[in-house]
This record gives sequence, structure tokens and C-alpha cells, in this order.
Amino acid sequence: MSSPGRGVLGPVIVTADTQAHVGFFTEVLGLEMRGQVERDAAEAERMWSFGQPVLETALVTPGTYGTVRLLQFAASASADTVRSPETGDRRDAFKVIDFYCPDPDSVEEHAVRMGARKLKPTASYETGGLSFSETHLWVGDGVVCALCAGDREDFGRFVRVRDRVASEVMSVSAPVHDARAAHRFYREILGLEQVMEYGFADESFQHMVGLADDGGISAVNYGSDLRDPFIGIIDYGPGDPAMTLRDARPPSRGIIACTVAVDSVADVLGRAAGAGLSATEPIHTELAPWGPTTSALVRSPNGILHHIVAATT
Repeated sequence: MSSPGRGVLGPVIVTADTQAHVGFFTEVLGLEMRGQVERDAAEAERMWSFGQPVLETALVTPGTYGTVRLLQFAASASADTVRSPETGDRRDAFKVIDFYCPDPDSVEEHAVRMGARKLKPTASYETGGLSFSETHLWVGDGVVCALCAGDREDFGRFVRVRDRVASEVMSVSAPVHDARAAHRFYREILGLEQVMEYGFADESFQHMVGLADDGGISAVNYGSDLRDPFIGIIDYGPGDPAMTLRDARPPSRGIIACTVAVDSVADVLGRAAGAGLSATEPIHTELAPWGPTTSALVRSPNGILHHIVAATT
């Protein structure tokens, strides 16, 4: 088993159909399945604060730390999804998993053949002197994957894999109401670095993401390195505070958390407690694909879950 390393690793998805997601991520985006763990109700309660037996599946882009983790609970699948096509500009929950794709058209065609849905036209925009295209695909359980394309050399700034159908997880984005509180959380509680900041206004992008306001967006990305997975904190502007998806959690289906590898779970929990943030007690257990780990759930000031993990020596 490999060490989880340090920094953002990728999304945690609650699904009603593990095999459908395994098929999509392996066949369309080139990840590999790297292990499964079954937990009984008691252990699932300790780890996920939901007391039903759960099957955990880990998918990894070979040669990278980029990891997609799937949770399928034994209970009947929840009718509730964290996101839907109708919740475009609602905030305070993870929204999109980004991948770089050298040939996004062929990836899109393959994805659609496997049941993915493209509900809005591809967006084309410029930011930071670079030109991008971005296609959003709904792939089940309210999960959205973005196919990002542009100059291959330019994307060498953001990902390590550029010679396959898709890169490793590049980022997981989260629009929030209180960006300032989110920035403090990632820097001071999780100990991540600000790896990029940008902003732009583009009509095609705003239409694709369902943003009612025409004022554009600004964003700050947090991780350990710009070429490793990062979390993108998106500021859509003031918005309506009532339009929120705050406190997304199991058993709701969709992207319910991000995995973040840290040096010390105890240190992060201590900082979270000092800031008045809620967290679970640490648990020492086998965690695919890394083996023995210590982990805990920490909720950000915006109500977003983060599964922090560290190798157990």
C-alpha cells in the first residue's frame, strides 16, 4: 500500500451504484480500482456519522495521488442528491470534479455512450492569459465531471498526466457564501497552501454553471502544489444566503467530502476545536488504497465535510 502523501487527494462520492461509477471512471477517465473495504454499521457510524454498513471503493490515476473514493451504504439509496441540474448557483457544497482532457470531444462521446448527460453547451473562456474550454457532464448521483481542455504545455502547470485520455483529478470546486471564512479554514486549520488565484467573467461559463448573476466569478485554489489536486473555493458574489446546500452529508448522494492527507490528524483536530469547528473522533483503520491510517471528518465554516487522513506508522 502507498502512503496518502500530503495535500488534497480527491472527492468522496456517495453512490447508489458503485459499479456504474467504477465503469465510468475507469473506462472513460482512465482511473484504476485500487481496493475496497466493507465496514459494519458501528464502524461506518464512527467514520461517516451514518450507521449503516458501507462498501468503500478507491479509484486512482496510476502514477499520481489523485483518488476518487466511492461510498455505497447498505440502506436503500437516498432519494436526495447534494446537487441537481436545478441547483446551479447554490453554494456551500462541493460541485465539480475537474480533469484535463487532450481530446475532450472523444471523451465526451465515450461518456455519453455510458450514460453521462451534457445539459449545457461547452464553455470557452480566458483567464490568466490562458485559453480554456470546459464541458460539464452529469454522471449519476448528482456528480458533475468537467472536461477541461487547452494547450497541452499550458496544462503542465496544473496536472502531471497529460499523455492519456484524461489527467488525474485536477481539482474539486466548491462555491461558498463566505469565502473569507473558507480561506482561513484551508490555510489555518488544514495547513494547505494557496496555489493559485484567478477571476473572470464569461457568458458561456455563467450559462454552463447556472449562475444567475452576470458579475463573473473569482476563485482561490488550495493544495500542496499547483500540479497536484487542489480545492477551488469559488466566489460567485453576494447571492441569496438562503440558496445554500450547507451541511451535505451521508446518506445524501453525490460529492459529500474531499479527502485531504495531513501530517497529523491530531494536530488538525486540535486546531479545528480551537476554532469551534465540528469534527468526529479519530479512527484507526484500514483505508483503501493506503492501508493502515488515522482519519476523521472535519466540517468547514461553510458546512463542507473534509475527510482528513494520515498514514499510521
